Amino acid sequence: MPDVDSDQFWINWLSQNPDKSEILSEAKNLLQEFRNPEYSLSVKEIEGGLENIRNQIRYGKRLAIVSTKKRSLWKQFLAGGIAAGLVVGILWNINLEKKVELKTAFGETLPFTLPDGSKIVLNANSKLTFSENWEKDDLREIWLEGEAFFDVVHLESHQPFLVYTSNGVEVEVLGTSFSVYDRNKKSQIVLEEGNVSLSLANSNQPREKILMKPGDLVAIREDKVEKRKVEAKNYTSWTQNLLILDQTSLQEIIRIAKENFGLQIEVDSNVSLSQTASGSMLLEDSEQFMELTSKVFNISIQKKESTYVFTPNY
Repeated sequence: MPDVDSDQFWINWLSQNPDKSEILSEAKNLLQEFRNPEYSLSVKEIEGGLENIRNQIRYGKRLAIVSTKKRSLWKQFLAGGIAAGLVVGILWNINLEKKVELKTAFGETLPFTLPDGSKIVLNANSKLTFSENWEKDDLREIWLEGEAFFDVVHLESHQPFLVYTSNGVEVEVLGTSFSVYDRNKKSQIVLEEGNVSLSLANSNQPREKILMKPGDLVAIREDKVEKRKVEAKNYTSWTQNLLILDQTSLQEIIRIAKENFGLQIEVDSNVSLSQTASGSMLLEDSEQFMELTSKVFNISIQKKESTYVFTPNY
């Protein structure tokens, strides 16, 4: 339960964050009402209730004023073996810093301006998370799952800009344009302009640093690292709903179709996945993408229920 020290902490905190007073007030009122629990809850329901509280506080939303029927569920939540003091502890110790989460569906791209004025484009089937209040932080930090293109603003304060991928890669920049891919335990960074430093996680050794120059591609999968020169625009053209092919294999096209559009694909054994093509293809929708794939690679593509079947074009 709160004591004198914690009371003083929140008095000081509220003096600096007066706009959050209503949130904590409603949380305390709800907890006061549920001091005498009468019901029991499953572990799943308890965890769900805790997560709801965390999300509402974390994102600065007001706690819902629930109906009489719903209030009984809150009583059950507090009665499921959880002391009121634990819930108070969650409410009073949770990080109240707002987090912004951006998500895209299959076939969708999303342009967005970050708090510092930097521009991003989030590719399909991707998620990006960052703190809303960068001016109070020492770092500008981004957490990425999927793929995104970044055009980063260089600040006079030289505040570093960091992008974290799910497999422990850190991309650090001051001002530059680059793309980051993070799917299926593989990370890939392509630098268009400026300079970036990659920090690679390694359980057995200190983190490895890799410096990149424009036109560099670095791919990381598990402990394998590959660095090579590429035409950067070929890897960032998706931001314009365009896929540039440069001796691109059919196998790569299938990967893009699955990841960007969520398609299910079956390939006949007589179709070569290693065949390549050059040119360009639009990325506007899945049906058009399959039609163009059929023409570019001269194969037959038929849709059977929810699956696209690739067969030779006899």
